[in-house]
This record gives sequence, C-alpha cells and structure tokens, in this order.
Amino acid sequence: MEAGVKLALRELAGLEGARSKPRPGAKPIILLLTDGKPSLPFGGANVQDQGDIDAVIAAGKLAAQAGITVNTYGLGPSATDYPVAVTELAQVTRGLYTPVRRPGDIVNVLRAVSFSNVDDVVAVNLTMGEMSGPEDILLAPDGSFSGFVPVQPGTNRIRVSALASDGSRGTSEFSIIYKGHQGADARLTAEREEIRRRNRELRLAVERRRQGAFRREERTRMLEIEVEKAEDDEGQDKEN
Repeated sequence: MEAGVKLALRELAGLEGARSKPRPGAKPIILLLTDGKPSLPFGGANVQDQGDIDAVIAAGKLAAQAGITVNTYGLGPSATDYPVAVTELAQVTRGLYTPVRRPGDIVNVLRAVSFSNVDDVVAVNLTMGEMSGPEDILLAPDGSFSGFVPVQPGTNRIRVSALASDGSRGTSEFSIIYKGHQGADARLTAEREEIRRRNRELRLAVERRRQGAFRREERTRMLEIEVEKAEDDEGQDKEN
C-alpha cells in the first residue's frame, strides 16, 4: 500500500522520476483498492506489522501535503472490520473509506464516483418543449455524458444544462436536424434501455453504500450505549 500511494503521488505531483506531467487545474485523486491489510515492507508479505500501518499513514500525509485526496475501498467480507491503515489513509487525506463486502459491486461503486463535481445534466428539446427523463442521461466519472432527448423530424433546438456540486450551472444550446431512417428506432431504444439499466445499477450501488454507512453508525451507537451502561453498572456496584 505504501509503495502504491507513493508511486501515484510521484506521478500526480510531478516529482522526480515521474513519467507524466500534472495537468494545470486538475483535481488529484487516488483510488486505492485493497482486499486486506498491509504486510509490507516490514511484515515481509507474510504478517502485518505496526510498521506497515505507520508507513501507509506516513505516505498518506505526504499525499495530503501535495494536495492529493486518497479514497480507499476495502473489498471482501472483512471490509467492515475497521482496517486501520486504509481508514486512516483516507482520513489524513480528507478522502473516504468505502467498504465493499461483495467485491463484484466495486464495478458499480466506481462508476458512481465523480471526479468532475457534476451532479446532474438535463437535455431539453426547445422546439418540442420536452426534456430528457431522470434515467435518460448517463454521467461518466470525468463529467462527460451520453443520453437521449425526444426529437422530431426536421430541425430541433436543443439546450443542455449541467449542475455542479457547488451550485454553479452551465448551459449550451445547439440545433440538430433529425431525418430518421429505418432500423434506427430499434437500435436507439436498445441504447436507451442500456443507459437506464446502468443508471438503475448506479443508484442501487449508492443506496447500498448509504445503507452500509447507516448500519455502521448504528453499530457504533450500540457499542457506545453498551459501554455507558457498563460504566453505570460499575458505578452502582461501587456505591453498593
């Protein structure tokens, strides 16, 4: 883990030995996927050593100094066992730790990640006075998108509006000429259904993450209540 973070840090920060150059204005983010706990360089790949955890956190602090955020993902049944290294790594870089108990879910989880801070995109056919549905626009992590809006034969004036997470908006208008041809309707319908299917999967993955976070919070509250109760009982025993 330490080596992976430092390698990504070298490239994103443009340090000596980097094979790429940072893009001006780009938001540097590292996504770290792991199925376990660090066992190098001190554990020799066989056992986990406290030095391994310290090394990961130290690498995270270097990344934080360079303005890099590290989002970590724990894959597998042990993802909720509070893996110190990856949770602390995310915390020191102001990132997020996401447990993914079913490793196959990571595909949809990563699709739901946004690096562009674009929250929503809406397309409107000004000529027809109709707009795209909430499931008809598929957002990609980099802010690009694909989707559908109703059109009619002839010239259609289209307006596309994007909403950013900071509340700012951007709008673009253009005209297209739709001629239509045989066989297009079936193909376009299939493409639209695929976009809707992927959007449903993304919403399901996000909802699972929310549920997981809620359950972890509830477990933490239960533990706190149990500790408080135990302390109260102990205090009463001493008074008696």
